[in-house]
Amino acid sequence: MIWPLLVGASILLNGFFAGMETGITSARRVRLVHLARQGRRGAGLASELVRHRERSVVAAVVGNNVAVVTGTALATAWAVAAMGARGETVAAAAMAALNIVFGEILPKTAFRARPELMVVLGAWLFRLLAWGLWPLQVAATHSAQLILALFGERGVETEEAMTRPRLIQVFAMSREQRELGAEENRILADFVHNSERAVTDVMTPWDEV
Repeated sequence: MIWPLLVGASILLNGFFAGMETGITSARRVRLVHLARQGRRGAGLASELVRHRERSVVAAVVGNNVAVVTGTALATAWAVAAMGARGETVAAAAMAALNIVFGEILPKTAFRARPELMVVLGAWLFRLLAWGLWPLQVAATHSAQLILALFGERGVETEEAMTRPRLIQVFAMSREQRELGAEENRILADFVHNSERAVTDVMTPWDEV
């Protein structure tokens, strides 16, 4: 009875890590910060996961692979004990199908549909599991950096830049949520509209007044 439970748990963990990877790469940090300010539990942590997107994705990929390898090994041992030598082939085929459907397609579809909500719901469990996988994350990160260095590349984790489109998104969200008054929205709209203009286009030098 314990074998099916362990194999099922590995598939669920695979799906959870795969879904969190998709959610973290798809979620808008602006939306998560807004939810955190509203007091939504888990939104603050979710915002941090998205802020450090590269680190979070590494944790998700490591967890995904650990779940797949562990689940396949358990299923193989179970099938071989029950069916003999042919159990290895049966286990490999069955785990491949189950992991593709329940460990990849379904969770990624769900997380892509509502990334902010799903990341908020899974943030604390993800952080807890990531702590447990920390040694493997460090090994994977250092290995990737070493390989990149051999090719003359450098992996750098950067924070999200506050670009003009992102500013427009922030202001639009503030307007929808009625966080600002009409005058404040007008000022911000003027600011965005004139953000690409030179100072000399809107102001007169003092010596020319």
